[in-house]
Amino acid sequence: MDFRDGPQPAFPWLLLGFFALSCADSSPDPEATTQVQAEVAPEAQATPPPVEEVPEEPEVREPLVFDLIVSEDIQQTIVPLSKSVYGEEELDETFALLRKRGDAYCAVLDGAEDPGDRTAHAFVAPNKYRRLRYACRGCKDNVRLGCWNFFRMNDRSPQRDMQLVKTLWPEENYDCYAVGMVQPYMMHDILQCSTLTTLDFDWRIQDAHRQLLQAYRDGKVIDQGALEAVLGQVTIGWIAHSETPRPSHPAWLGTFCSTSQRETCIDALLGFQETFDQIDRVQLDLAALHEASFLRTDTTKVLYLSNALEEIYTTEEEFQELMAQLEASLDEGQKAILIHHVGSYANFGLYEVEKAAEGLKITTTCRDPYTATAENRTSDTYEIGVDALSDSSDIPTCRSLIEE
Repeated sequence: MDFRDGPQPAFPWLLLGFFALSCADSSPDPEATTQVQAEVAPEAQATPPPVEEVPEEPEVREPLVFDLIVSEDIQQTIVPLSKSVYGEEELDETFALLRKRGDAYCAVLDGAEDPGDRTAHAFVAPNKYRRLRYACRGCKDNVRLGCWNFFRMNDRSPQRDMQLVKTLWPEENYDCYAVGMVQPYMMHDILQCSTLTTLDFDWRIQDAHRQLLQAYRDGKVIDQGALEAVLGQVTIGWIAHSETPRPSHPAWLGTFCSTSQRETCIDALLGFQETFDQIDRVQLDLAALHEASFLRTDTTKVLYLSNALEEIYTTEEEFQELMAQLEASLDEGQKAILIHHVGSYANFGLYEVEKAAEGLKITTTCRDPYTATAENRTSDTYEIGVDALSDSSDIPTCRSLIEE
């Protein structure tokens, strides 16, 4: 029906009423609107969940490998050692052969007959056998041949030397070299070495290092009990100053750490495990000081030499060779720190060696009196080769710097 053409309603006001009612009913309820808004607001205003950061995968480091570097002189003296570098995979067999032949030779020094298969003669080069055979047991040559071995640290408080180095030449890490059995581990524990070279011309000391380092690489030295168990498994022989030196001695903590320094020694050996992963490279350098293999790095070198610079161990000619080797390993402006420690005493000296355009500049940073302890000394104190090269005067004692 078309309302425009049809009859009009009789009660127009009713339509207006219905229209008004209709409009009133269709307006939104403020309370209801607020409720709806409240219900949808969280969804509408929600922030997207945070994007989880994917952690970077830690760098996977190759396990450290302990190669043995052999000096030319030792190759010419000890028959089983015929090349300059032995990979770790060769060392078990190499050291087993050294022990077999070396034990026979050391027994001959004590008056035993050389075995019928001439095992002892197969240990030392024929052109050197007779001279070395009649050298004294504790002489330098027979120390090098593994018949008189200083496993126990007899340097008193060497940690003070290293701590003073850390104070005077603060670095994040160092290129470290150390003689002795415990001293390399103490050195890294204090200095946080990026490279560590065990420097010793005694092959039995290097063999003991190899066995210990393998235990550290395997993470075995977790506490003192584990440390003592590891030390007890180290194969050693012919201990210096033993009443009955023999091919095999039972090893224990006291073999390596004297009673007076037991706690310091334990702390260093345990601390080495905690920071072992910070070492980038380890070298076993079977060499006298003057034939040492120094790495080319951009870090400060630190050489802990105990009392090996005494003239009875290092001649003037050998000392000059050592300094030439050291100079060749340094870049201009780079430094090396030499630590000399008096045997059986706490006295020591620190020397700074810097490579300049005209050569090495040597400064004596501090120096305690070097008390003579070796046999056949003719004076109460002694000097070492580096003292003659230093241009320092009014040198403080190292003891005084520590006390400051």
